[in-house]
Amino acid sequence: MGEHSFRDAGAACHVHGAGEVAPSPDGLSRTEVQLADGSTVVADETYIRESITDPGAWLVSGFQPLMPKGGDRRTEDELEARVAYLESRSP
Repeated sequence: MGEHSFRDAGAACHVHGAGEVAPSPDGLSRTEVQLADGSTVVADETYIRESITDPGAWLVSGFQPLMPKGGDRRTEDELEARVAYLESRSP
C-alpha cells in the first residue's frame, strides 16, 4: 500500500535516484539532511511524516518549496504505509 500511495502522489517529483525537482527517497531514512537554512536534520520517521503532511516544515537545500500543502488527501493508514515504504528505501 505504501509504494502504491507514493507512486500515486509523490513519484512524479521524487524520482528514485534522480532528485532533480525534489529530493530522492532512495537511502533517505536515518541520514542527515542539509536544509535550506544551513541546519541539518536526521531523516527519521517524524521528519518523513512532517515532510509529507507539512511540506514547508523542512526545506531541503537545493530544492524549491514546490510541494503543495494539503493537496494530497490520505487516510492515516495510507500515511503510515507511505512513511514505512519511504523508510524501507534505505539499507
